[in-house]
Amino acid sequence: STGNIGISVGNWQHVAFETRGDTNIYFYLNGALRAVTAFNHTDNTTHNVYIGSQYGGGTSYDFNGLIDEVQLSHVARGSNWVWASWLNQASNDVFNSYGAAQESLNGPIFKGW
Repeated sequence: STGNIGISVGNWQHVAFETRGDTNIYFYLNGALRAVTAFNHTDNTTHNVYIGSQYGGGTSYDFNGLIDEVQLSHVARGSNWVWASWLNQASNDVFNSYGAAQESLNGPIFKGW
């Protein structure tokens, strides 16, 4: 594990961060809220966004691992959306199941062009 939030090294993890317009950042791991921390960001200047890297005080901190399927949103997402996103990627057959293909009562839906 890394820190006290339960990230397991060498395993696939779904990680999400959320802000709600208050002074906190909400951290989700595998669909579950794991930590809330104060975040008072008052810098209104323009900056680049770096995924997997943090720069502060002249020091750069880079993530040593693989990052896949990054999503950024201007729309507020709730904890249920974070949970559903994790479940959809972690176990798609639990999140949504599919049956065998079926013909309609009137024959195939698509006929020759």
